[in-house]
Amino acid sequence: MKRLEIKIGNRTYFLKFGYGCFRHLAETWGVPGLTDIIVKFSSVGTGGDITLNDMEMFIDLARSAVYANGSLEEINAFDGDDFGDELLKDPSLISTIVAHFMESLPKSDSNEGGLGKKKAVRAKPDLPN
Repeated sequence: MKRLEIKIGNRTYFLKFGYGCFRHLAETWGVPGLTDIIVKFSSVGTGGDITLNDMEMFIDLARSAVYANGSLEEINAFDGDDFGDELLKDPSLISTIVAHFMESLPKSDSNEGGLGKKKAVRAKPDLPN
């Protein structure tokens, strides 16, 4: 998976999106899977403005992506408030993070009908003996 480099203050963080990030985010939010994560993100900005709760979701996503990158030093140094300040200073960072997150989601086969759905299998007809 592609990593995203973000500088906050004098620290550089590497965010890695993929399974490890999804797993950590699911544990953080207490949800069982990707569909629940996507549903939660689809609520962002539905009232017209990005709320502080929405900002916390982006901070959780970034923290999970730092966690997935695996650097214990970065994980311990990550400060959600500092990251939130950076998001307020540069709102385009939200779009960048969301774009990387979306690129890392599993791509569904158009025949499957979406994430988590099994492809329909047509039963073979019985052949005469």
